Amino acid sequence: EQTAPPKPEQAAPPPVEQTALPKPEQTAAPKPAEQPAAKPVSAARRLAEPEKPGPIVLPMELVSGRPVIRLMVNGKGPYAFLVSTGAQTTMIDQKLAVELALKPPVPEKDKPNAGSNGNGTATPNAKENANGNAKENKEAKDNKDKKPVPLLELDLEAGTTKLAKVPVLATDITAFVAEAGLAGRSRGVLSLSAWKDHLVTISFPPKFKVTIEPGTLPEPNGEDVFPLDPESGELRLSVKVADQSIACRVEPLAPGGLQMPEEYLKRLLLDGPPIELGTTTVANQSVTIREARLAYSAMLASFELVNPVVRFVGAGDSPTAGSQALVGLSISYDLANNRARIVRLPPPEKK
Repeated sequence: EQTAPPKPEQAAPPPVEQTALPKPEQTAAPKPAEQPAAKPVSAARRLAEPEKPGPIVLPMELVSGRPVIRLMVNGKGPYAFLVSTGAQTTMIDQKLAVELALKPPVPEKDKPNAGSNGNGTATPNAKENANGNAKENKEAKDNKDKKPVPLLELDLEAGTTKLAKVPVLATDITAFVAEAGLAGRSRGVLSLSAWKDHLVTISFPPKFKVTIEPGTLPEPNGEDVFPLDPESGELRLSVKVADQSIACRVEPLAPGGLQMPEEYLKRLLLDGPPIELGTTTVANQSVTIREARLAYSAMLASFELVNPVVRFVGAGDSPTAGSQALVGLSISYDLANNRARIVRLPPPEKK
């Protein structure tokens, strides 16, 4: 038997030594720079910092077709004040001024001890002033009719809003309220000129209020921003009725809707026969007031007035857009720049 020769033993290969790879060094991320802690503001500093002026909102209502604000006068009242865009100053009825014993502030030169040295003895300058005052008094006496009426300084309040030291003229305001009737008889006229450097917005129903806030209007564009008349300060626009374009003034103080001379009764298509409301005096003549609704809409600049009510009065009065024609609109007045803006208010939300 032949046996297979033994296979030669093969030596196992030497083990390969594995050396660990060096781990990449991880550097810590740089810490963000520490922000200095805000210094606490002291209560005294917070009180000393002036607050940003917010809007002043005065609630308004329609009385006999005229916008009225109820105001407290020096803590008494409230009294009804008409809102006027054209009046140069705020006015109060003379009878109410007497009733409330309102007096103008005493000028500095007329105050006791004015010009004295503290012990009641007049100084040389005071004597010179006295001589000068005597001369001024004589001139004032000679020009009594030209002497300006002193203004009152009154505190007016409406709700939580207080207007301090408002210049007010005590005068006969029957010319403003002669046609308002007893229910609409107001005791004063609130002029927007008291806030000449602010933006004053009159919002008509459904949002009936006056808002006073800082701001200005952009340049007039003929669409929603218009210039005010440089002489009267009134907003004058055109009303388009059918094929006629009629120049008119926008006056929130005027009652009713559109007001036109009586000649337009025959020139406009009405929805029905006019109704007689009574009489008034125009140019020392008694004229009849008639009112009717147009059979079609009118355009006040670019704003539609749907079938507006028109009041026909006299022959010489210029056409006017009154408070009832402005329902659903707001008018912002920038008296410092003689501009006004009209905005269509959104319809009230249905409950």
